[in-house]
Amino acid sequence: GLQTPSGEEKISIQKQLQLNEALIVYSVKDDSLLIQVIDCKHVYMPQSVTIAKQDLMENIAQLYVALNSPMRKEEWKILQQELPALYDLLIRPIQSELADKDMLIIVPEGPLWYVPFSALVAKDKTSVLQTSLWSSPPYLVEDYTISYLPSLESAMAFLGSKPAHTGGEFLGIFSERAHWYGKEIERSLETCSRRLVEQTSSIVITTADELTETDFKEQAQSASFIAIFAPTTFDPLSPGESYISFAGSKEDDGRLQAQEVAALELKDSDLVILGTPEPLPKALRLRRDLSATEEQLASTSVDAVSVWPQAFLNAGATAVIQPLWVANIEGIGRIMETLCEAYRYGIPWSQALREAQLDLLADSAFYAPWYWAAFNLIGNWR
Repeated sequence: GLQTPSGEEKISIQKQLQLNEALIVYSVKDDSLLIQVIDCKHVYMPQSVTIAKQDLMENIAQLYVALNSPMRKEEWKILQQELPALYDLLIRPIQSELADKDMLIIVPEGPLWYVPFSALVAKDKTSVLQTSLWSSPPYLVEDYTISYLPSLESAMAFLGSKPAHTGGEFLGIFSERAHWYGKEIERSLETCSRRLVEQTSSIVITTADELTETDFKEQAQSASFIAIFAPTTFDPLSPGESYISFAGSKEDDGRLQAQEVAALELKDSDLVILGTPEPLPKALRLRRDLSATEEQLASTSVDAVSVWPQAFLNAGATAVIQPLWVANIEGIGRIMETLCEAYRYGIPWSQALREAQLDLLADSAFYAPWYWAAFNLIGNWR
């Protein structure tokens, strides 16, 4: 059900929120959607939107399938229909409560974790960006910086979180076996690391095949910035046993499980960038099977969708950035580089990610949401 804070929880959350921030909590029911906004002055009454859970999942599934591929005419038709429809469903009922806000902290539930809120379209607004297709649609990211929380209960932990680190160590990991992006990701990691860390001796960039699980655990616990672009193996029955493959050794089996990550002490970790989303069902990968997507959405829990972000946050990481789908490699590189450059000048991660998305969105070669809307920031938005 909807997580409604009461008593001291209400007061604590309201005191910590700033004037420009709104915390939005979504709850998916069988026949409706509940939306509640909390800001520094109010805990608003929940808004109830009538929609069957199955219809909601069908809409999200169509959108997700369309966003998981380079933009063709067929995908654009779906986006033209579903992005405004989901805006009307998810944002318009609370639009008046967001009138003086520019920072949205979203707590999704179930299938809503698959929605790239930054790409939702308000048809009654005018885009300030100039693109050549679809008459420059006004995306939500143009008006708001958007971040996510795994639960309402986690809000207080991030509201009172530590200030961002400067300097520190950088640990970047990629996979040479992923031939379609290995070398490109390595170059992006090198560029990003130099913008975040001044001392080259504090930068480690290696492959998952060369780094042992034990070495990763040791190095991660002293790193301020961690970027992992290595395939994950997802266990839908036991998400905590999902794993990333590293080199084996006498001390470990080379399978870094999510539950092992959660047990680490990453108190110095300011940001974790995860380059690969959870694997899609085989049927969807091969045939873009809509029913397979709906089946996955029907059984989705926060543990299944965000098993890796949750693991790193539980270990003490301040914020995690993870994609919803495998986006264009050049787009990923530009997002990372702009993100790190903005942060270098003192811009918070959430705002830096927005700047990176807007930078791509303003480029006529990258305006399609497939390029820029995949990445979400989960955790500390300040």
